[in-house]
Amino acid sequence: MSLPLADITQNYRSSADRTKEALHKIQQCLDRNNMRHPGSVGPQQVFRSQHSEKLIQGMCRQLEDSLQRISYCNTQVVQDDIKSAREVLQNARESLKLLPSLCDETIKCSSVGDLVMDILSDATSTLTQEITKNLQELGQGLIGLAESVCPRVVQRSSVCKSLSECMSKKSKQAEIFLRSRLVETAGEIISNRLSELRQALAVTLAETMVEQVLQDLTATQDKMVTRIVFVLYFMCLKLSWYS
Repeated sequence: MSLPLADITQNYRSSADRTKEALHKIQQCLDRNNMRHPGSVGPQQVFRSQHSEKLIQGMCRQLEDSLQRISYCNTQVVQDDIKSAREVLQNARESLKLLPSLCDETIKCSSVGDLVMDILSDATSTLTQEITKNLQELGQGLIGLAESVCPRVVQRSSVCKSLSECMSKKSKQAEIFLRSRLVETAGEIISNRLSELRQALAVTLAETMVEQVLQDLTATQDKMVTRIVFVLYFMCLKLSWYS
């Protein structure tokens, strides 16, 4: 985005401080628009989540098919394995319901960002008060020093008025500078970073849960396949005995 240099130059000559402040705010808006929206989920994470869900769903269907094949076997050992396998299936299905809501919780949680802004705003007010107090003490010291050397000049109202206006102007500039740097710039950076950290926590938890669910489904499926092989083997033996 190009800025009208002729207008900027003219305004800068008439009011340099306000022009600098306006340009800084414009640049902040441009930078903010170019930044990735905090709390958003990247396409790679969406792809991984969808891939994991499809993988879990596929393994659940395989395990359900294995359970149907072996459900007619009434031996206690097999029935115990079937019961454990159904618990694994239930946990997998509940995990699938939970995964989408984990990232949603990080997006909904904006209280930390508001807290950061409140703290930085209070810090700005405190620093502004201290700077104003420091400038006032410095001004009084300078007036006292000048008055001790040339009292007649200092006692003129124009000298004190000029110094007072300068202190007021510099205090206002300090407040604008601090609020711009602390609340607007640093506050946004910190809030965005905290959003990324919250998202990282949710992604880590989701990926760990997916890994554990897949391990449980794989182990249970392998066990069911082994049971099916043994059942079929004994069925073949029985048939051979009868024949």
